[in-house]
Amino acid sequence: AREPASTPEFFSIHSTVVSPEKAKNRLSFGGAESSQPPTPKSAEVEKAEALCSDIELFVCERYRIPSGWSSSYLLPTDRHAFRARGCNAAWQSPAEAEEFLLAPGWSWADPCEGETEQAYGCGWQVNPADGSGVDGWSYGVNFTSSFE
Repeated sequence: AREPASTPEFFSIHSTVVSPEKAKNRLSFGGAESSQPPTPKSAEVEKAEALCSDIELFVCERYRIPSGWSSSYLLPTDRHAFRARGCNAAWQSPAEAEEFLLAPGWSWADPCEGETEQAYGCGWQVNPADGSGVDGWSYGVNFTSSFE
């Protein structure tokens, strides 16, 4: 059980999207398309990067005595519980985030084929950050604007 070190907390989960185009590494955030700048890399590394891009979501919760931690306890002034690195949008569920973050023609690399859906959806994995607390959670007095 997590101990209430302070009021807000977050941890990150990540999943991978796969591009339909073999030569480009593009991902759309909020309608603004961005491309990775070209850098000298081996052909094998370039091919792998052209096929996949990682997405990182932050899951935010607050503590309420005696109930514990939940995203249901976020304040009306807080944004939604699920937020992506490098994106100002926020969502109520991973499914909403997936729909928003998946650019046309891309697909998720880890769909729920033959596996049990995890708490945060298929293909999402906890990504423990350096210096994070119990089970990959990070704690703070308030949520920072970058959640990093």
